[in-house]
Amino acid sequence: MSDSVLTLARKKRYEDLPSFSGQSSEDTERFLKSIKIITTNARITEDVERLEIARARFEELKQRKQQEGESVTQYCDDVIALCRDSDPSMSEPQMVKYLMSGIKLEFRKELSRAEPSIDKVQDFRARAKKEEDLNQASGNFELSFIQSTKPYFSFNPDQNSLTAAIQQHRDPRSYSQVQPFSYSQSSRNKANSAHEDSFQNRRNSTDQRASAVQRQNSFEPCKVCGKRNHPSIRCVHRKQYGCFNCGQNHSVRDCQQPPHFQ
Repeated sequence: MSDSVLTLARKKRYEDLPSFSGQSSEDTERFLKSIKIITTNARITEDVERLEIARARFEELKQRKQQEGESVTQYCDDVIALCRDSDPSMSEPQMVKYLMSGIKLEFRKELSRAEPSIDKVQDFRARAKKEEDLNQASGNFELSFIQSTKPYFSFNPDQNSLTAAIQQHRDPRSYSQVQPFSYSQSSRNKANSAHEDSFQNRRNSTDQRASAVQRQNSFEPCKVCGKRNHPSIRCVHRKQYGCFNCGQNHSVRDCQQPPHFQ
């Protein structure tokens, strides 16, 4: 609306300009003064328009935040352009201030700890890009770690029946404790003692066999050394980076190489 009003005002000034044909009877000085007034007003109008544009850019700059999925490079380029549009003479420390205020919180925390403090746009861009790369690398490592640990623990349906058998052996009610009434108290005590010893021996033997079976069946063969008493992620011979077995850039569950330590 304001732009159209200004345009009409300019047009009206030129329409009111007196005609001048160069005749000696015409007032040359008056005509030149009219031209000067019109051009001066035009410059003032242009200055006002530029000021309004700069104010709009400045308001946009104050509200500018790094968006989700927006890279550090894109964010920095846009903020720097807004700084120059709102104030062509803005200093670099002031630009860094606006860059810092709108960048993501996780990056801002690390950048604010930088020593010495950042006061150059190029330094800010480089350090912010480094923080972004570290953040992405950390996220990829955590995802790879979670995916690589999922397949090591598998359900073994045979363990249910084994557990039931162990519980039955441990339940004294599964054994008959009724003794013939013709035995004497001493005979009953001896029989009970022998029965308890036999029960204890059988229970110990069962527990040992169950424990051995559970240890053997708890894990799939380790991808690093081939043993079954631990998962690959806990193997002391695993690689520190990448695949635990061969060190390449894939999950150990997808590794086609035989265990490298046997």
